This record gives sequence, structure tokens and C-alpha cells, in this order.
Amino acid sequence: MKTEIKLIRRGWVNITHDDVSAWVRGQAYLGDEYLDTAALVERFANVAAQKGVAGLDGLVSQLNGNWAAVIVHNDNVYLAVDHLRSIQILYRHDENGLHVFDDMVDFRKTHDLEFDERGVQEYISSGYVYSNRTLFKNVYSLQAAERVAVMEGK
Repeated sequence: MKTEIKLIRRGWVNITHDDVSAWVRGQAYLGDEYLDTAALVERFANVAAQKGVAGLDGLVSQLNGNWAAVIVHNDNVYLAVDHLRSIQILYRHDENGLHVFDDMVDFRKTHDLEFDERGVQEYISSGYVYSNRTLFKNVYSLQAAERVAVMEGK
């Protein structure tokens, strides 16, 4: 599966160890231990390398703070945000693969997107779009405390 990661907003830190690439923005506590962005991205990468993408749920469930993470291990992709979704992650899966990004305006410059009529109506009537949908068809946003795993072949 082809994966495009384009995280352009300030604060993302990326590291690559062997077959794991990790992008993290923010900071968190793991129990009493404070993890700044550099320590947090290192922790995500190490857990993914040792336990694979499926092993990240244990780490995520213990974190308390404001953070977002994108982890690629082999062809598996794991997306997660904190309990407030203080940092947005957007994604789209289409015939060209998986696209993960954090800036809709920038993404629209290079991708042809159609408005989602239902999303537009929700936004007009309430000021936001419900669920994980956005104003555009087949473009989704992680909700608060949500985790998305895209496994090879699924």
C-alpha cells in the first residue's frame, strides 16, 4: 500500500528506526513521567519496533496530555490522537493509497476533492461536521481519543 504522509504544521517531530517511521506532535505524561515531543516520538517508535503497530494501543491508553501520532511500520499505519483531539490528523484512502495530513488547504492544492453534501449541510446548520467526516467526500478526521490502524491488505 502506498502511503503519503504530509504533516506540515509546526511542531511535528519525525524519526525513523529500521522499519519504523514515527511522527509525533505534542507532549504527554506516562504515569508520572513527562515526555516532551522528542521523548514521545522515541517511545512510539520503540513500541512499534518491538510490538508492531498492534502493540501501540497499550501505550496510547496510558498517555495523558496533548498529542497526536502517526506511525508507519512496514506497510501498516497507525494514527492516534489524545482524549481532546487537541491536534488534528486527517486521512483519505483512495486508489492512490493512504494519504495522512494535517492541513486541508494544503492538501486541496494537490488533490481534487468533492464537497460532501451532507457534511456541508451539517456545517451550515451547526457550525461543525458530525462524526469523523469532513466537508469533503472520503476525507476523514480522527475524533477525540480515536485510533485508526490501516493494516497491509485491509
